[in-house]
Amino acid sequence: MIDSRPFLILYMDLNDWRKQIDDVDSEIVGLLAKRAQIAREISRLKHLSGTPIRDREREMRIFDRVRNLSVGVVDSRVVDQIYEAILAESRRVQAVEQMREQSVDDDCSLTKVAIQGTRGSYSEAAALEALGSNIEILGCDTFDEAFALLRSGRAEFAVIPKSNTIVGEITSTKEHLDADDIDVKATVKVAVRHVLAGAVKASMDEITHVVSHPEALRQCTEFLSANPQLSAVESVDTAASLRDIVWNNDVHSAAICSEAAAELYGGVILKRDIADREDNATTFVVLTAATQ
Repeated sequence: MIDSRPFLILYMDLNDWRKQIDDVDSEIVGLLAKRAQIAREISRLKHLSGTPIRDREREMRIFDRVRNLSVGVVDSRVVDQIYEAILAESRRVQAVEQMREQSVDDDCSLTKVAIQGTRGSYSEAAALEALGSNIEILGCDTFDEAFALLRSGRAEFAVIPKSNTIVGEITSTKEHLDADDIDVKATVKVAVRHVLAGAVKASMDEITHVVSHPEALRQCTEFLSANPQLSAVESVDTAASLRDIVWNNDVHSAAICSEAAAELYGGVILKRDIADREDNATTFVVLTAATQ
């Protein structure tokens, strides 16, 4: 009878190596996504300064650098082919971004709306529900920044959370909302269905940190208490927390965010409906600067 154990061991070893390859591929894709986002930011600066998208001298320096890094590791011809594709995609991304920026410049009907947060946040959802899709979202890291944009006239509206069914009044916005130079034009209530989401290869067994906006963490205290192995980490935004985790392929961190953010940034949903109450909702106010 033929002993199949050596073949079984070989097969298990092969699967282990393939899993490592899969992990590396996930890191590569995450880094490519991060590079593309940086390219978009660079494109905006080029658009503002009138700088051409393609900089051949910069491209040659990139080629020289990666060739030097690859000596004795990867064939230089393979490196050239890979980076020709990467740089071509970078130029395409920048061209698309500049067309979008030009469209925004040309379309004066777009209403500028300041929010605390980024794409995929509950604040963005509230702004879209209250004001429609013909808006330009001005994402800010802090409430102070959002109110500064409104008061300076750079934003026509600000959409800011006022209260939540679990935590009550949002104390970090109260001082601004009570100010005499701010008018409340409308309110909108948004259902808040928090999920726990992580990078592509994340699993609950490997998660050690949960990252989110302080208010979102406060709304999920029962989940956090039931999982004492998880350390809560405060950040500026629910959606941005997941975005950074996915881009960095951080398999040991997960974010409390919306399902929309998970879809937008390619995160894996590990747990759904983790808020302390099923009817969790946040009331947002639509603000303008008061006329003097």
